[in-house]
Amino acid sequence: MNFVDYLEYLGEDPNTKVIIAYVEGLKEKEGHRFIGVAKEVTKKKPIIVLKVGRTGSGSKAAKSHTGSLAGSDSVYDAAFKQAGVLRVEKIEDLLDVAAAFTSQPIPRGKNVGVLTSGGGFGVVIADACEKLRLSLPPLSPRTIEEINDILPSRWPHANPVDMVGGAVGLKMYQIIEALFRADEIDGITTAGGIGYSNSAAELGEIGRLIERMKEYKKPFLPSVVYGEEVVKVIRKKGLSTYDTPERAVEVLSSLVKYGEYLRRSL
Repeated sequence: MNFVDYLEYLGEDPNTKVIIAYVEGLKEKEGHRFIGVAKEVTKKKPIIVLKVGRTGSGSKAAKSHTGSLAGSDSVYDAAFKQAGVLRVEKIEDLLDVAAAFTSQPIPRGKNVGVLTSGGGFGVVIADACEKLRLSLPPLSPRTIEEINDILPSRWPHANPVDMVGGAVGLKMYQIIEALFRADEIDGITTAGGIGYSNSAAELGEIGRLIERMKEYKKPFLPSVVYGEEVVKVIRKKGLSTYDTPERAVEVLSSLVKYGEYLRRSL
C-alpha cells in the first residue's frame, strides 16, 4: 500500500475525524490519483499535511531517504489547494491544527474578533491576520454599545479590543460573549487577560463560556493564558491554549481556509 491508499482508507473510516500526514514526496504517477482521492476525502474531513523538502537540500534528503520524487514545491502547493488539503510549516502546527478540528466549529467567514490585555498584543495579532489574509472588521455600533457598558470610556472603540486595564475579573468574559453575539465576527482570539485572577469564579465562567461557544458556532482560540488552573479547565473542555498570539492566528487561518474550501465545493 502507498500513501494514497492509506489516505483513501482513512477517508472512508467512520472513526477518523481528521487526517494528518508527513509527506516527503509522491511516487511517480501518484499525483493525479492523489488529487482525486483527496478531493473526495476533504468534502468529509480535513487533511492536514506537513510537506517537507521545500529547499534544494531538503528535497535531496527526501529523495535519499525514501526515493520520493520531491518535485517543485509550487506544484505541491497547487495540488494541495486544488484538493482542499491544508499545508502547515512545522510539526507543532500539524498537531495544533489537528486538535482544533476535533473541537472547534468551522467559521462561516474570515472576520476575526480580537480581545487583548494590551495594545502590543493587538498589533502582533493584526500583523499575523494580514499576513494570513484574515480580516479584522470594524465593530458594529451595537457591539460597541455593548462593550461601552463594560469597559472604561477610554477603550479604543475598535477591533482589536484593548481592555485598557478595565476588564477586571469576569468582565472579560462579558466582552468575549459580546464578540460571540456580533454578526460581523466569525471567530475570536484573545491574548492575555484570561486566567489573571485564577479564582473559582473565573474557573466557572471560562467553562460556561466554552459551552456557550457551541451555541454560537464560532471558534474561540485563547493565547497567552495566565493561571494553570484556568488552562486545565480550558483543556478539559476540549480546547487548546496557545503560547503566542501568532500560533492561535495560524490555527484559526486553517479553520477559515477549510471552511472556504467546503463552501466552494458545494
